[in-house]
Amino acid sequence: MNYNTLPSCSTRGGVARIVRPGASRPTYKLIPFRCGKMSCPVCRNIKRKRLVRRLKAAHWPSMIYFWTITTDPGVLSADEALRTMARRWHLVCRNLQREYPDICFFRVLEFTQSGLPHMHIMFNRFVSWHTFQRILMQQSFGRVLHVKQMPRDPALAYLTKYITKSLCSYQKARELHVRSWSASLRFIPHVSWFQDGTEFQIVYDDHLGFRLERMLHYYQLYGLEEVLTEP
Repeated sequence: MNYNTLPSCSTRGGVARIVRPGASRPTYKLIPFRCGKMSCPVCRNIKRKRLVRRLKAAHWPSMIYFWTITTDPGVLSADEALRTMARRWHLVCRNLQREYPDICFFRVLEFTQSGLPHMHIMFNRFVSWHTFQRILMQQSFGRVLHVKQMPRDPALAYLTKYITKSLCSYQKARELHVRSWSASLRFIPHVSWFQDGTEFQIVYDDHLGFRLERMLHYYQLYGLEEVLTEP
């Protein structure tokens, strides 16, 4: 397979080692390395799928509380709310951990039309509305707009659209030096296993493609497959 036939978004290519359950030996596949930019609709969609896959691999309970909070414009201006959001959210999480030592979270950031930060949050356990609201008010964060209990799978599916919105506004969040999404440390795992328990590992990559073509001849001996167009 010629390097130049890789999808147009790709800037370089590589060879992946693939181990399938029950196979006597691994196979190798030529894959594209895409640009990885949030401005690229292809890469943005791939990042969304990977994030959703990681969310599904986390240890969520069967029922999840889905929270929506926003900054009160009567307490903080949009500029001050965005400038201090990371520090205040860190304090909110620290105070929550004092009340619930085993709590873990995942949150997605959006922006209102006035530019105020607006968050959607999922916790891995029950959190008292009064406790959460009190902690938010102590840090001048804002108020709870909505909370809903949902089964695990519908809640994760419901969160997908907010992840898409978050990635679309990634550039704005980056300019403001805030993260478009965040999670508790080590709560969202890095998934290295793909379809049907197949392991996927990059074993060789090349920026220009000339050396990559030479490597393909070697890997043909081990069953090189077709180009993977969709990671």
